[in-house]
Amino acid sequence: MKSERKSAVTWCLGVSIAVCCCLSILYSFLPPFLNPDEAIQGQVRMPFSKEELHNFGAVDYVIFGGMLAITAATGLYHAFAGGGQRTTAKYLMADRSMFSLPVAISVLASFLSAVTILGLPSEIFVFGVQYWMVIWCYFITIPVTAIFFIPVFHGLGLTSAYEYLEQRFSMSLRVVAACLFIVQNTFYIAVILYAPALALETVTKFAVWKTVLITGIVCTIYTSLGGMKAVIYTDVFNFCVLFVSLVTIVVMGTVRAGGLGRVWEINANHSHLNFFDFDGDPTARLSFWSLVIGGAFTTLPMWAVSQTSVQRFLTARSLKEARRSVWINLPGNIIMVTLVAFSGMVLFAFYNDTDGKGQETHPTPNYTSPDQILVYFVSEEFGSIPGIQGLFVSCLFSGTLSVAASGFNALATVTLVDIIRPIRNRRRLMSSAGSTAGQEAKDTWISRGLSLFYGGLAIALAFVASQIGSLIKATNSIFGALGGPMLGVFTLGVFFPSANTGGALTGFTGGMSVAFWMAIGAFFNKDDQGNVSKDAFWLYRISFMLYSVFTWVITVLIGYLASHVTRKALSLKDDMVNPQLITPMCRPKLSGNIQSDSPLPLPDEDGGETSALLNVSD
Repeated sequence: MKSERKSAVTWCLGVSIAVCCCLSILYSFLPPFLNPDEAIQGQVRMPFSKEELHNFGAVDYVIFGGMLAITAATGLYHAFAGGGQRTTAKYLMADRSMFSLPVAISVLASFLSAVTILGLPSEIFVFGVQYWMVIWCYFITIPVTAIFFIPVFHGLGLTSAYEYLEQRFSMSLRVVAACLFIVQNTFYIAVILYAPALALETVTKFAVWKTVLITGIVCTIYTSLGGMKAVIYTDVFNFCVLFVSLVTIVVMGTVRAGGLGRVWEINANHSHLNFFDFDGDPTARLSFWSLVIGGAFTTLPMWAVSQTSVQRFLTARSLKEARRSVWINLPGNIIMVTLVAFSGMVLFAFYNDTDGKGQETHPTPNYTSPDQILVYFVSEEFGSIPGIQGLFVSCLFSGTLSVAASGFNALATVTLVDIIRPIRNRRRLMSSAGSTAGQEAKDTWISRGLSLFYGGLAIALAFVASQIGSLIKATNSIFGALGGPMLGVFTLGVFFPSANTGGALTGFTGGMSVAFWMAIGAFFNKDDQGNVSKDAFWLYRISFMLYSVFTWVITVLIGYLASHVTRKALSLKDDMVNPQLITPMCRPKLSGNIQSDSPLPLPDEDGGETSALLNVSD
């Protein structure tokens, strides 16, 4: 057994190093598709002189190549260790054997993409520290996820979050939700691959196509071969790289800006410390209320009901471990958001410091997008120090790899479990539980093929984004507005035992319609600065942080009322509701809605089962 593991490790390291070395050569020797001195079509380069920016050195390439090699080796190791990924239980769910800490770090890493690492500092740099207050929303998101949603999903032993919708409501709702997830996340991953690649290309010599190819290929290979365990453990490694890189950049940047006191002083002098704005106007761009309440309803769909998160929480070996993995992310999110946001304060202080004559000591770069400023800062200020640029680029790649890997695995899972298996089982007139060992092996290969397919599709869409970027952005923004309705339909199922299939479908349709209406209206009613016009319809001017709140309320309200209306109008009897489909805190209140003749097994904190017979009197 030990010799097999040694050979597996040696083989994985050899292949990983070879692949990563070959890919790294792209940066040095292969000519770009476009003239390196010209911009990608439709994009404008920042007018920096070549003297201001520093090229990658040998140490930078070693650090960057080492990060890619270790990431690939970690993923490939899990493709062969322990007998390999021969069943879907292993490939998709890591045999439900994971401890809380790696799961927690994996989920946290998947929300720290390069878009976040570049976008949040630019938000702070331009608008002040107000967005930092979004950390308070996690005091709502994390407890709600851990207390109300995870016990239900874990107790049902789900593989896909959308299986719940069929068990609680109907197959049609499950398929619709699964298809929306597939479309939404495919476009999202394409943006995650393209956006940081464009920022890097703009201020360095890293061509977009090379960055997209390296990220996409490395991620697709280890995800398709190694499965969920590969995703989780590579996420842990990538998070460590990301965290160390961010701390290094923030500490060095703070010193370069004059120290903590100077950073705070400059931000205060420019009224940039706008932490609390209690404006109650829903059309205000941001306020404390929209960040806390709107932030909670924006993050809840991602944490509580999205396949990307739920799938990894359900790999935990027990309900106790699953809940703990959620709770760990409360301090984890606060620390990481604070670290990234503070880098924005450092950037603002550095570029707004003045000498004794009131002249800026470091002129602000003439950027075409604020997202580019952190890349420029690191290259211009620390590029002469061997390894720093390599560490920072590794940070950006680590974030992108974590998001893409989690996305590819989740997409493969949803396609297999929610689309392929139901169709196949319907044809065979048998349940998915009746699949044979041979079919399990086939499904594992199908899952691998799906991961490869979605990896290739995301890479292709990322290249398309360079040509029709505005269309990709519009599509991503529109589908991003669907978080509220998706959370709403799960809320109906988990919290309202009286909600029925007709009500859920009606509410979901109503919420989606309003979400599309708001997103499309806002996109096509923008002024020259890219903001929604002040003359636009009030619904289009609602803060982007409140989209999910608005659509969630509509979904739940319509769904709840429609359930009662359809029940009375059609003289329907109360539905029989499995108690395990309702959140534990609401189960004791279900005496009028549950009918059962025997105790139902409910999960205990340690992953076992306890028999519980709820009051079933009408």
